[in-house]
Amino acid sequence: MITNGVWSAYVELGATAYKNGHLDVAEMMLKAAMREKHGRQSDLEGVVITIEALADQFAMLGQYAKAEKLYKRARTYYLRKQKSDEHACRLLYKLTEVFISSDRFAMARRTFAQAYLLAKKTRDVSLEEHKQYLSKVLRLWKRKGRVIEAMSVHAELENLNAR
Repeated sequence: MITNGVWSAYVELGATAYKNGHLDVAEMMLKAAMREKHGRQSDLEGVVITIEALADQFAMLGQYAKAEKLYKRARTYYLRKQKSDEHACRLLYKLTEVFISSDRFAMARRTFAQAYLLAKKTRDVSLEEHKQYLSKVLRLWKRKGRVIEAMSVHAELENLNAR
């Protein structure tokens, strides 16, 4: 991870606040970290790390529109910089979770299909990570009562477990 005194302090404080259940403080610290890094082209990756952490925060708070916007911003960076498919895959799965949680099921199915295909083709995503992503998506589909989607993900998970 990129280390920079002020930025690192904000990120660390944000993580600590999050772990202690102070979500408003965590959001404030992550926004401050983003302001600290924003505009420094030489440290654009630090901005993206912070953007993704802030998106995670918004998703946990149920602020799905904000989370979606930030996840897409981070994904654009990774695509532009041609970073490993692991980053893109992770963000696609996170977007899938946001779409399921916000009852945008058609978008969730499309995004899930993209994430799943990318995870299958890339060597950047381990089998265990792939299983973790699928398990989380499966739980969300079940929680929403979406039986067909849950059965589909369950079948794919079973195929991976058989390996």
